[in-house]
Amino acid sequence: QAAGDELDIILQIDQAHPSAQELKRKVNEAMRAQTLLASAEELYGEKRYREAVALVAQSLDIYPLTAAQQLSAKLKAEQDAGEALTRAQSLAQEGRFRDARQELQMARDKNPNHPRLAEAQQAIKDMEEQYIVRVRRPIEEAVRKRNYREAMRASQAAVHTVGLPDWVAD
Repeated sequence: QAAGDELDIILQIDQAHPSAQELKRKVNEAMRAQTLLASAEELYGEKRYREAVALVAQSLDIYPLTAAQQLSAKLKAEQDAGEALTRAQSLAQEGRFRDARQELQMARDKNPNHPRLAEAQQAIKDMEEQYIVRVRRPIEEAVRKRNYREAMRASQAAVHTVGLPDWVAD
């Protein structure tokens, strides 16, 4: 702001001063970009990420502020984590728990404080536990009937899907 005021004084003296005009334009751009960035940071704090991304992009289009670039990186990580969580839940619904856990890890790596992370982890854990109960009954039934070949086949398919051999032991 102070730089803009000083440039106004120079331009009052010499309105055609080319360097002062160009600097004044750049100062105005930087101030506009800073205003957009402040709004984007406020939206980020409110977890309104899509709106924040749009304002950061506008800010960066106007003037390449380092703070805008940093916020853009945080928003990208937030977005990437959210997409990984969505993929994880879809994979779990398909019974692909090993892949779902990998996506959860990717989301955790991108943003360990993502607001949906704990909820998604619990939902996937619950789906996996329900799957194990559903799959375990036929295995136990096959063992009870001494149909070990069927029990082994079902166990291997379940272990491949779930990726956790520890539940098979009992």
